[in-house]
Amino acid sequence: MPVATVVIATRNRAALLSDCLNHLGSQTARGTFEVVVVDNGSTDDTATVVHRHMAAMPELRLLHVEDPNRSKARNAGIAAARGSWLIFCDDDTVAPPQFVAAHLAAHERHEPRVVTGPIVNVANAVALGAPAARHYSRAYFCTCNASVSKAAVDSVGVKLHPHCFGIEVIETDLNLKYVLLAARLNLHFAEV
Repeated sequence: MPVATVVIATRNRAALLSDCLNHLGSQTARGTFEVVVVDNGSTDDTATVVHRHMAAMPELRLLHVEDPNRSKARNAGIAAARGSWLIFCDDDTVAPPQFVAAHLAAHERHEPRVVTGPIVNVANAVALGAPAARHYSRAYFCTCNASVSKAAVDSVGVKLHPHCFGIEVIETDLNLKYVLLAARLNLHFAEV
């Protein structure tokens, strides 16, 4: 059984997802986590990309949620997770090799907690620099680099509210943040 589950909701971003999966396949914590990709009604070759990566990543699973809705996709990923820890990332996340290990290490230090990491927005992976203090924020909770225990999510019955795809991204992030903080989980940063 995996220690953690990385949940990725995606829709029509096969090329970005492929790069994301390449980086997740190169993690230092390889073998301790699974990846659940939830294809959220894609009409491109997302499923083909995931199946191609499955050969090198036996811990990779693909789910389908036809209704294009990030909250519904993440709910399906949460429900399917086998790991004790849920790590959320987006299909365009370029995870450094210690991404999963940093989340797990942060959870080992103190509990209960919600862990978030740096968010570095760049035009492409070539422009990616080292995270700095400005890439961490307590004001904004971005679920493209966040983790929490599955038990905590299950205990508060988190079900992300379905809204239209796109606008609901911010509402999904805020909804998850406030529900988890209401469950008395402290917010901490992973050092990547």
